[in-house]
Amino acid sequence: WLPAPALLDTMRKSIKMRRMENPGGQVIGNTAPSRGWLESWRVRWIYLAVLLFAGTIYLGCIISPPSLMDDVDAVHAQIARTMLTSGDWVTARIAQKNHDDVTAEKEYRAAVEASHGGALAWLNLAFFYRRSERLDDMENAINHATSAQTNASEVLMEAAETLIGAGRDFPYAVQLLKLYLSSPTVEQAPAFKAHYLLGTILEKQGNREQAAEQYRASLSMAKSFSRAQAALERLNR
Repeated sequence: WLPAPALLDTMRKSIKMRRMENPGGQVIGNTAPSRGWLESWRVRWIYLAVLLFAGTIYLGCIISPPSLMDDVDAVHAQIARTMLTSGDWVTARIAQKNHDDVTAEKEYRAAVEASHGGALAWLNLAFFYRRSERLDDMENAINHATSAQTNASEVLMEAAETLIGAGRDFPYAVQLLKLYLSSPTVEQAPAFKAHYLLGTILEKQGNREQAAEQYRASLSMAKSFSRAQAALERLNR
């Protein structure tokens, strides 16, 4: 293989040598490059382009891993992932988008029934109540979600995060986060984020020292976690 500029120059010279036109525009001899020859070069260039593209993405991910999603994107991802597991989520989501909360609630509750009270279905309903600012109903749905039997341990952290975002029942949110951290954690709900969330509650409660400990614990697991970095810097001012 030649470097890309040299390949291009060689290709041009070869075509020029093979194609020679007289003043009348007649092609002399067998001067046109064969179709097979051109196809061969085309395949090589496509192959090279694919390799370069894949290599660029791979190196980029090694040198600078993608940053964590912001809060809004994270909530949307949670909703999308959990709704896929239960009931007629498409109808519920469309109704909610159209501000038809009556139909949306009906469909979310139908999903709860269809899942026989599954934790993820209850959590979806809690998300709906959170966005509708029905916070008492949200807490009730969270209580159902966290008491239901499930293998999805991330429900504990997502429920705690929802309570924190709504400014409700911090003691229960702390309990859920500690319970989650005491069990095997999962990739969808990384432990460093749970420590960060614990830190935010402790900071809101005025316990700056313990909050700083949680932020440091978070950073020990994910040094580039910007939210924990910013929180720790805020406490150190």
